[in-house]
Amino acid sequence: RLKNAGVRFDARGFPLLPREPYLDEWPDRFIDYSHRNGSVVQDKSKTAVCFFSPDCQLFPRLEKVYEELPKYQGFLAVAGLDLTVTQDMDFEYQSYLMLVNALFMGALAVNGVKVVPNLRSGNRATVELLSYVPTGVLWVSSSLGCRSLKSPSDTMFLEKTLYVRPSKLALYGKSDGLAEEQLSRVGIDWRRYPDTHAQYRARDAAAS
Repeated sequence: RLKNAGVRFDARGFPLLPREPYLDEWPDRFIDYSHRNGSVVQDKSKTAVCFFSPDCQLFPRLEKVYEELPKYQGFLAVAGLDLTVTQDMDFEYQSYLMLVNALFMGALAVNGVKVVPNLRSGNRATVELLSYVPTGVLWVSSSLGCRSLKSPSDTMFLEKTLYVRPSKLALYGKSDGLAEEQLSRVGIDWRRYPDTHAQYRARDAAAS
């Protein structure tokens, strides 16, 4: 379907979308798919949907990507899928999962949905696979799963960010002081967004 829409692909099969479908402005919030119609979403046109959820909740989104397109319309943008990719996986399996994440995003993009690429990758060997996205667009990364820096000498996250050369980087989830300090030190424009559950807690605290 992407080929029929005129999309070109790189040597590994990643979709080379034009710049236009990629979002390049800050959303008011990121909200996970299952809470996209929740009470904390005040304005869908300023909200980005994300998929930082267990894989068992993501596979159905793959299977129904075309029939569920109307669910994404009206939102500012949709972030790339976040199927689990970890450093201990075989390179081929990491590549495959990253490709699936990319193709899902491509399917949304060619159907008029603005997208935000997900910085999810595995080990250093797979970082270069992210080159299918043009430079100078907004990216998103989550701290809910595997990404958490243990030492100031751990620069892999910073290296990956510099490799994709984002215009902005949205950090979804709990604060990671080391990662944030590294980003600020090199001048990356970043903003942290509370995860969906934290948004509900903040709303309830404000109402009490």
